[in-house]
Amino acid sequence: MTSYPTTLLPSSPPYDAINTIILILCDRCLIITGDPSISEDEKQQLFDVTMSLVDFWEAEEATNAL
Repeated sequence: MTSYPTTLLPSSPPYDAINTIILILCDRCLIITGDPSISEDEKQQLFDVTMSLVDFWEAEEATNAL
């Protein structure tokens, strides 16, 4: 019988911390702001998702600090 992993993610994470992921996402937001081949809607969506992740992570850290 063939078995498959439950996720398509790599077995080890490519980034060592969530803060690294957030920094990379923010950097990519800044990079695409000057890219004319990306629509304004896509740029706004990426920015919204990135800021939502940052807000979520900050809320989680604040909850765990209590």
